[in-house]
Amino acid sequence: MTFAAETFAVRSLRISLALVLAAATLTACSPASYAWLAVTLIDGEPVLLLNTCERGAARIYVYQQEPAAPPPTPATPKASPTDLRGVEITSPYWGIQAAKPDAVNVIEMFATPSGWEVLRSTLSALDPGAIYRADAHVDNVYRINNVHFTVEMLTSLNSDEVLYAPNPPETATITRAEFDQKYESACADLRDN
Repeated sequence: MTFAAETFAVRSLRISLALVLAAATLTACSPASYAWLAVTLIDGEPVLLLNTCERGAARIYVYQQEPAAPPPTPATPKASPTDLRGVEITSPYWGIQAAKPDAVNVIEMFATPSGWEVLRSTLSALDPGAIYRADAHVDNVYRINNVHFTVEMLTSLNSDEVLYAPNPPETATITRAEFDQKYESACADLRDN
């Protein structure tokens, strides 16, 4: 190998190594992948649970939805209440925000907790038969799974259960302890890394 070819190879190797190190550094600084959102009933009232390791500004929304009309064909299966692909967002909705919420937030729907402010409030109660989506955004958090739910799903929960969306639009029922454990484990992993 000639000196020029060797110099080119060394330079290429150095550039490649620098790019790999830069990518690793940027990945290490990327936002946490998840915060956790769940919906449940506490003392008969609908409640949102927002747990996050990041303490950035947060916004929470509850949208009333209606299923989109299926195409007119007899082969169309009836949609499951937990598989809401094709759902269109319609008004009304309720939204609140906080500049620096707590790491664990228990928020009664349609109320404004201390430290939070209302973004929009055209939804003030949940109607039986309607479909809803709870959604949240926290600064520096890549993704929070939204939770699709109905009043009927909430009233079927045991007192220690929550609705959670491991793979939206699919909604699962897990215990509150399992939900809290997901948050605690992930935050511990983030602290350790």
